Amino acid sequence: LDVLGLVLGLVGLFLGVLGWMAYRPALMGRVVVLLRRLRARRLARIARTLRDGVRGCVFWIRPLDVLVSLVLGTLAWGLTALSFVLLLLQLDAGVPVLSGLSIYPIAMLAGAVSMIPGGLASTEATLVALVTSHGASATLATLAAIGIRLAPLWFAILCGLLAVVLLERMRGEQPSA
Repeated sequence: LDVLGLVLGLVGLFLGVLGWMAYRPALMGRVVVLLRRLRARRLARIARTLRDGVRGCVFWIRPLDVLVSLVLGTLAWGLTALSFVLLLLQLDAGVPVLSGLSIYPIAMLAGAVSMIPGGLASTEATLVALVTSHGASATLATLAAIGIRLAPLWFAILCGLLAVVLLERMRGEQPSA
């Protein structure tokens, strides 16, 4: 429960800073100016890039879009967590269902916090650590971690490839201007 509070706090802090930057770009501009005055050119450049990126995102943040994204994202994450629980049950890992539902999202957040692209290795290590903390063997936990990470990844790659093929086919059918 302490880890969950820490993770939720970090996510809340991150979202709060992003919200502040999105709706107060002038304040972020002042931070850029201050950093330049302090001769922190690299930090000023990073702050400017961050400010401009967040400012560009505000165009896309509309209440209905956020609500739809939140519902679909929650559904997708929930289904993946449920899939992980079903995998653990099939492997007879001995992890309680409610604990199993929380393990996958916590591991994904730990992977995101690691700042490694895709949370590679850090997510799997967290999954293994959390599953073994419930008494499962390291081998079984590793199998479950690799299985749950590979299945959605390859499904997403297949969907992306299908989308590219369909879009290229549609583009080929349109008359050139």
